[in-house]
Amino acid sequence: MPPKRAPSSSSASSASATPPTTTNRPIARVDPDVPKSKRWSEVSGSGNADYRYRVHMKNPDVAYSFITICRLPNYHEDDDDDEDEDEDEDEQMNDADDNNDNAKKQPRPPCDGGATCICNKPSTEHPDHPFVISRAGNHKYFMARIHLSLRCPDMFDMYVYNDFESYGVMEVVENLVTDWIEAGREKNWKEQWVIVEAIAMMLAGDSLDPLQMCDDATRVQALFSLVIRMVLMTISNLEHMGLLKPEPEIKSLGFIMALYIVNFDAWRQVLFDEPTGRKFDPDLFDAYLLAYAQKYDVPLKGPPKLDEAIKDIDTEGIKLPSCELKDPWGWTKALSEYRKAHGYNKYIIQMRSKMIGGDRYDITTWSPEERKEHSFDKRDPLGKRELDALREGLILEIETA
Repeated sequence: MPPKRAPSSSSASSASATPPTTTNRPIARVDPDVPKSKRWSEVSGSGNADYRYRVHMKNPDVAYSFITICRLPNYHEDDDDDEDEDEDEDEQMNDADDNNDNAKKQPRPPCDGGATCICNKPSTEHPDHPFVISRAGNHKYFMARIHLSLRCPDMFDMYVYNDFESYGVMEVVENLVTDWIEAGREKNWKEQWVIVEAIAMMLAGDSLDPLQMCDDATRVQALFSLVIRMVLMTISNLEHMGLLKPEPEIKSLGFIMALYIVNFDAWRQVLFDEPTGRKFDPDLFDAYLLAYAQKYDVPLKGPPKLDEAIKDIDTEGIKLPSCELKDPWGWTKALSEYRKAHGYNKYIIQMRSKMIGGDRYDITTWSPEERKEHSFDKRDPLGKRELDALREGLILEIETA
């Protein structure tokens, strides 16, 4: 279990949290063609969710097909007004409804996973819909959401220490980075793009918000800078393969790049200046992405206030590195430095390269005694039913009652 910190007075509010309820979602049957990752503990909610993703996304034709989603993470009705402001005025004038002064804007129907909304429909059926993501990217995002819930003590009616959830979020992001590395070893650029999609969705919602309040600002900065390099490396690889174009084969390209551009400004404050002498400046991440889009006429689309965000970005002095370089964004050195500073050794034997990610912050991997120690009522929040389900490989989702 990760090291503990003494509780603070701010924990009192957590004690009144609503007790969680659990939902066990069946995992796909064990598939002999899909190996389980050795990254996880023997009993691990994270491991179960990861394996379900691997089994469900086994077929690349299914995994890397593109679907529509009806709204962004953390959607609010007010967002519709923002989208209307971004629409072209000429197009609005061509809409007969706009000429009716008494016409009232109808609220967007609720998301029901595709039963009546546009979610999970092939993007080819709705070519003008801007919210497009690969099927695997959508699954990866929801898998990450499950991983986050398993690292949130409040969901288990527990208190560990103030920044515990923040470190849990970092562990989830590190696992996505590790997934990206493994996909690179397999020369699977499509899976690398899936991970970039998932992180963009997390950035657009509130999944990463605990990092904003973490006392360990140095590590948050290092991880965020690493993710920025990872995204830029992915874009550079796509450039090298000739996949950045006005009508991209990657149907989610413009939408995902736009998500990063629009949502980056809220995270700029966590970044510090890089050491002098380096050409890479994480503070210019949105400018780098916009420069790529402008260079290849990639159509950016989707999130509200996109035009406003682009207007405030200056790309005049941006020089993008050549995609012919072996490591155009300094990824390898940055990863090595991050592992050295923030990685750990899983076993007693010291490994040359430290690990990142894993499930040390996944509360389902702890012993009953450890969970009892940090539980408000000194009882294990996981009963026999939940523990048996975890051992059987089922998915444990925590829902607030």
